Amino acid sequence: SLALSKLLIYLFMNVQPVHNFVRHLPHYPEEKNIMFFGGVAVVVSFLATLWILYLVGPLAGKNLYLLSVITLCLGLMFGLGGMDDVFDFKAWIKFIVQISIATILYFSGIKIVRLGDWELWDGLSYFLTTLWVIGLTNAVNLIDGKDGLAGGVIQLSCATLFFIYFG
Repeated sequence: SLALSKLLIYLFMNVQPVHNFVRHLPHYPEEKNIMFFGGVAVVVSFLATLWILYLVGPLAGKNLYLLSVITLCLGLMFGLGGMDDVFDFKAWIKFIVQISIATILYFSGIKIVRLGDWELWDGLSYFLTTLWVIGLTNAVNLIDGKDGLAGGVIQLSCATLFFIYFG
């Protein structure tokens, strides 16, 4: 995933037809070395790695539904971010779409059901799941203003989860 992400970033920054397309978008930053639409590399490499692991076998076949829901919702959230970069949506429109995506996740079974030993009732579970999805999405979006900061924070988070899970 890391290698694919680095390759895609290289293509965006150095392959002339791709760079020219990205450079002519309405909200392209003035600084020359800022990676605009850098999330494409992260999302594509993440999904490619996830599906390759599923197809090769380390992820159990029963996870197909889960992977499909994650792919759909990540695609929707990514599409919202990309369209917002181009069309500059109002905050309330983005908020409604983010709530809708969090609702899809919740009703697909990806939800917070416990806090420690406490089992949550459905209303609180829905609220916390929605708050978590929207909160993380907007937190990453807020720190994405500085080139490389969001990617670095996400990589550290993933590395931490990896060591917790496998350590």
